[in-house]
Amino acid sequence: MITVLMATWQGKKYLEQQLDSILAQTVPVRIVISDDGSDDGTRELLERYAEWYPKQIVLHHHQTPQERKAVMLQKSEGKGKQRIPASAQNFFSLMEFVDEEDESDYVMLSDQDDVWFNDKVKVLAGRMRQMERQMGEEIPILIHSDMEVVDEDLAPIAPSFFEYQNCHPERNSFAEVLIENPVTGGACMMNRALLHLVAKAPKSCCMHDWWIALVASCFGVISWGEEPLYQYRQHEDNVLGAQKKGLLLALESRKGRGEEIARAYGQIFAQATAFGHRFWKMMTPEQKSTLRAFLALPYQSPAGRAKNILHHHFCKNSRIQTLAMCVTIPKMAGGQLSLDRLEAQGQRAQKDRPIPWKREKEDESL
Repeated sequence: MITVLMATWQGKKYLEQQLDSILAQTVPVRIVISDDGSDDGTRELLERYAEWYPKQIVLHHHQTPQERKAVMLQKSEGKGKQRIPASAQNFFSLMEFVDEEDESDYVMLSDQDDVWFNDKVKVLAGRMRQMERQMGEEIPILIHSDMEVVDEDLAPIAPSFFEYQNCHPERNSFAEVLIENPVTGGACMMNRALLHLVAKAPKSCCMHDWWIALVASCFGVISWGEEPLYQYRQHEDNVLGAQKKGLLLALESRKGRGEEIARAYGQIFAQATAFGHRFWKMMTPEQKSTLRAFLALPYQSPAGRAKNILHHHFCKNSRIQTLAMCVTIPKMAGGQLSLDRLEAQGQRAQKDRPIPWKREKEDESL
């Protein structure tokens, strides 16, 4: 069985078009949907579709509108400490639900506002079956495709997301995925072996698709296709969207964004820390060395970072962005979770040295 997971929130405007495009696939799929407390009519629309297609649509909501408001109130009062974005939490709840069922051979992720071409599932499933025959079903496999970038009315913006974003999907080694995500959630399909590894939410992550790509790059395989298989809609309410990338645009976009960049790097290194605590016992010595070197970057001088980045291939899509990392990574921003715990134990992280790990229940070997 092929299961499509859809996380929704305030998505009524475009949701019907996306549901219709998934239901029109040339191979049968099941859609499991979790709403995150919408109050714009999204839930009512989902309930109607569930009545119309009871064998294909399952509703498994994350929280009610009242529960969401309570969470947002806590956050505004500084009481809630959110280390995973709300949309990612919603997807993790769906993945855990489907993993516990243990009925899905392949799992796909869907945004609420895109439009799938009717052969998307067939193409990705065919590629997945071919790879499983070659490698074995026990190998975690992640497959993703290119997509067309369109505006809110589905008018073309760019024929290729990869080109528009200056994205290089072949850059999918563990070291490269630690620093930059090559996978868009709505473009991917994972097999059951990968689902088992990613279903449980980590303590911290930047986004669910980045976490999935990170796990696949470390323990399995990431494959991609250059054929666009759906329309990636851009509008003012996108949680994350496509932006045209280039050297001058990248430099211009960094002006006046020091605090934002610092927060982003903090999230990246917190994600890497969470990955180590979750999977340390499964990692090879080489993978452990790579992760330790990555978490050392915030403690190093610009020259030390440059040497570390080049040696371990912690490279971004462009050379200028890679070089910029040597100076834009905030001092001591990365590995902050581990640093706080180390200080609590009376230990000290040394300059230009990998971060020691605190022993935690999740993995006592760290």
